Amino acid sequence: MDAYPTKRRQARLFIDDSQDPLYIAPLHTFAFLIPKSHETPPLDGIAVDVSSMQYGNALRSMTISKYNRTRVQTATRIAYPFGHHIMTHFSKLPADKDWDTGVMKLEAGIRVINTTVFRWAVGLGGRQNLEAMSHNSFIAARNQLSQQLDVSMRELREDIDIAIFSFDPGAQLYGVVQEKGSDEHFAMMGILKARLYQDNF
Repeated sequence: MDAYPTKRRQARLFIDDSQDPLYIAPLHTFAFLIPKSHETPPLDGIAVDVSSMQYGNALRSMTISKYNRTRVQTATRIAYPFGHHIMTHFSKLPADKDWDTGVMKLEAGIRVINTTVFRWAVGLGGRQNLEAMSHNSFIAARNQLSQQLDVSMRELREDIDIAIFSFDPGAQLYGVVQEKGSDEHFAMMGILKARLYQDNF
């Protein structure tokens, strides 16, 4: 889903000693999860908004009905099928090294996140153990994952900064992307692509 949020925080961009107001990501992306496998599906689903803190909101999920009432301008909402944004990203990945800088940064981030999440899940005993966790245990595990992702993404930020300010930013960024291509990342992408291609073809 994409929509305009009800809260719009302003950042200040300093250019030539002037202050120009700049909205932070005016169009916001989030996901709705609605179970369909139950014989009697719930009347409401769950809204997942991992970047809600960007707008001064608490980082938490809530019911779709409450999210629509409090977080977004529903008239501006645009719905996409599962995997739309990642499929768009896949379409921008060339076979050679001639990658757009923004595409390379995003791909590097995806690879780091996949690797971190995969290793976190394996460390907890895999999917079966995750699904069997109590609510409090899962919250604690989720917080642990957040901390691990924070460390991983900060390290990636340093790698990208070094590449951007190097003599050959394109080649250096491509090297960062290739370095982040772990076995765990490719395993995660294999699972995701199997689901995406099943739903879209």
